[in-house]
Amino acid sequence: MIDESRSSDDDIDISDVINWDEAMEQVGGDEEFLKELLNDLQEELSAQISKLYVAMQPVQLMSIRSAAHVVKGAAANLFCEELRSAAYGLEMVAKDAPADAPPSPQLEADLEEKFQIFKNAAKTYEKTVKNILSEPELHE
Repeated sequence: MIDESRSSDDDIDISDVINWDEAMEQVGGDEEFLKELLNDLQEELSAQISKLYVAMQPVQLMSIRSAAHVVKGAAANLFCEELRSAAYGLEMVAKDAPADAPPSPQLEADLEEKFQIFKNAAKTYEKTVKNILSEPELHE
C-alpha cells in the first residue's frame, strides 16, 4: 500500500496530488491497476501538453479547450484534484472567449496564466507518479 505521507524530493505529499483512498475505491482496491491508470494519465498528459504548446501560438481556442478537457476528465476519474482544477481553469478561459474575434491581449495573458498553472500542476503530477511507480506494491 502506498504511504500517502511520503514526500518526494520537493516535499510533495501524494495526498496533495491524488486522493489515494478514493482512487483505490474507483479501481476496486487493485493498486497495480491504479498505477497503470496513473501512468496512462501521465502519457496522455504529455501528449496534451504538446498539443497545448502548439495551440497557444497562435491561439487556437478549440484546440486549447479540447486538450484541457481531455486532461480534466481523466484527472477527475483518478481523483487528481489539482490537475483537474488546473485543466478546468484553462478550459474555461478558452471556452468563455469570443470565438468570432481575434484573441485580445487580455485573453492571451489569461490563457498564458492558466497554461502556466496547468504546467505546474502537470509537473507536480508527473513527479508524484514517478515516485508512486517506483514503490513496490505492499500487501497488508
